[in-house]
Amino acid sequence: MREQRAKKYTVLVLLVVVCAMLLTACNSSFDPEEVHSPVESGYGRIKISFVGEEMSPYMAVSYMARTVFPSKGFDKYVYTFTNVDEEDETGEPIGVEKEPNNEGYFALEVGNYMVAVQAFIGGEEPYTLAATGESLEFTVGPGDNEPVEVRLVMVDTEVQQGVFSYTITYPQDAEPEITLQKWSALNGLDGVTLTNITLVHDDLTDDNGITGTLSLEAGSYLLTVRMKKEELFAGISEAVQIYPLITTVFSKDFNDNDFLAVIPPTIIDYNISGMGTFVYDGDARTASVTRKINASTGVVTVLYNEETTEPVNAGTYTVTFDVEAAPGWSAATDLPAGSIIINKAIGAEVSAPTLNTKTHNSIIIDPETASTGQDVEYGINTSNTAPSVWQSALTFDNLVPARIYYIFARAAGSGNYETGAVSNSLAVTTLQTILPGRIEYYWVNEHDSLVTTNGGAVSIDYNENLTITAQGEGYDVKQWYLNGKINTDHSGETYNFSSRTVGKHTVGLLVEKGGKLYNTNITITVRPLITITDHPASRTVAAGSISGSMSVTAIVTPDATPSYRWYSNTANNNTGGTVISGATSETYTIPTNLMAGTYYYFCEVMAAGAVSVRSSVAAVTVISATNLNFNTWSNNGNITSSSGQQWFRFTATSASAQRILVNINGTLPRLHYQVYDSNFNTVRDEVDTLGTTGTIFTAISPLTIGQVYYIRVWPYGSYSGTYQIAFN
Repeated sequence: MREQRAKKYTVLVLLVVVCAMLLTACNSSFDPEEVHSPVESGYGRIKISFVGEEMSPYMAVSYMARTVFPSKGFDKYVYTFTNVDEEDETGEPIGVEKEPNNEGYFALEVGNYMVAVQAFIGGEEPYTLAATGESLEFTVGPGDNEPVEVRLVMVDTEVQQGVFSYTITYPQDAEPEITLQKWSALNGLDGVTLTNITLVHDDLTDDNGITGTLSLEAGSYLLTVRMKKEELFAGISEAVQIYPLITTVFSKDFNDNDFLAVIPPTIIDYNISGMGTFVYDGDARTASVTRKINASTGVVTVLYNEETTEPVNAGTYTVTFDVEAAPGWSAATDLPAGSIIINKAIGAEVSAPTLNTKTHNSIIIDPETASTGQDVEYGINTSNTAPSVWQSALTFDNLVPARIYYIFARAAGSGNYETGAVSNSLAVTTLQTILPGRIEYYWVNEHDSLVTTNGGAVSIDYNENLTITAQGEGYDVKQWYLNGKINTDHSGETYNFSSRTVGKHTVGLLVEKGGKLYNTNITITVRPLITITDHPASRTVAAGSISGSMSVTAIVTPDATPSYRWYSNTANNNTGGTVISGATSETYTIPTNLMAGTYYYFCEVMAAGAVSVRSSVAAVTVISATNLNFNTWSNNGNITSSSGQQWFRFTATSASAQRILVNINGTLPRLHYQVYDSNFNTVRDEVDTLGTTGTIFTAISPLTIGQVYYIRVWPYGSYSGTYQIAFN
């Protein structure tokens, strides 16, 4: 009976509890924003924690940031949560803005999220965006979750000034070194540069240390603190973000336990990758070194065979690492070396050679190309197997007539490529043996109509062309040769020779008749060409006062040095003549002892291998002149149509000597006379116009005082008679 009453009481209590729970559920609905303890109904809650930012891949932030970033220093925050497992109709994740509750918690359905935060400044709308940040992906489970870290990074804003407040304490026997540097991008390139900022601070009074407040341009800074205490060291290196109109606070208390002997980073601090064996493909091969832990181990430079240039070409490269010490650390010195091996790539395949020309003892092929840009080499064999000797030339000489040869090609090995596979073969049979030239097969040289058989010769000047025609009955022209090499520019029975190389040349011809091959040749000598550009000039001189010279100018093509030889002659031509001893330059001085009369001279120009050329003739006329005195008549001159000319000479001694006086007597009514200067240039050419006897005055003004003048007199027509001449 007692047991039954106990069971009734138990049931009653349970019913009361259930009713109370139902009543509560009826009077209120669940609001996840108000949940302050773990829940089991598919929701969880998180807080946002703002942390420092690692500013550059080239400089790490110390493991524990001492900078307090202003979590409530901004005037407005916008939190956008994105469930990475949900997408809209376009396939994009859905973002939802949320506000925290009074305790700073956000209530979210269980799932995977990312959160983006925008921080604004300004007392009222419109606010100014000052910083943004985004978390890594995180998972929300039921109930309370770990805080989610968001790093806020400043954005561009018109308000550029923020405040940095710092306090650093340390033992009294420590020696501090504190620097603040501003980060700046390198014009869009990878990396940053640092600009030192002067730290203005006050010493702490109660403890050894410093404190200070700076107004700084908004941006990213690097704060470095180094401490030395006897032989021990302490320090941090930390990125500091300054936001517009906001105070960022840094504080650090160094105590004796913080001072340690600095241990350089070693291999256990790094992951080294990117080394190994590769095949050449034209791309650079790079090794890399990354930290295993978040510690300031400095900037690492990778060296390849002690150079920073990344390997591209095939070869073996020893990889070493040069670590620049970061603040508060020593440089790593025991990073091991590795290697990068770039093997040569497989060489390209090339096609079988193609025939260009063949003779009885030579084969010429056309060039092949390799897709990789490798050079192509060629080999020849008497069997259809790969040869052991290869060459880059396209011609194979010294072959046996009427024999089959097999020619192969392959891509030549180079710095980055292996030797390519041997191509298929080209089978070529050389022609039969060539017999000596036949006497009935001859040449016709159109240059000078020379007809020559095999072995004949002809010479031409440097600027001449030569057309050679091969004539003979029943012959078929196969190939022309120049100086022993096949000349593919000529075919048929005509060869146009136009070489501009001085010396001997051999033009050969291969012909076929009755199934047999014959060869013949002709020797052509190309001579230098001499051209006279200026010939010696004729002139008149006076006996007893002969002076002057004559000269010749010549060029030799191609460039060569000419030589000279002067001749005298009794006739007005350049054949024969007498060699003048010692006259071997381009200039010849007229002999001063010549008597009255006419003398003829010319020059012969010579050069090695050239045909000599003679100049035109220069006539030297030597006159005998009668001296005239000032204002004095000469003796009577008797002149007839057969007596020829007479010469007079005078020297102008006074300014009044400006005319010639001629007194004609007897039956000589007309007279022809000329006045010359000392170089026999005409000053006056006159025919008297009197028509009777008498005196004629001819002005020859002006005369040069002291100058010698000459007067030449001869009859005009068939007149004859006597005359006198004077000057005044």
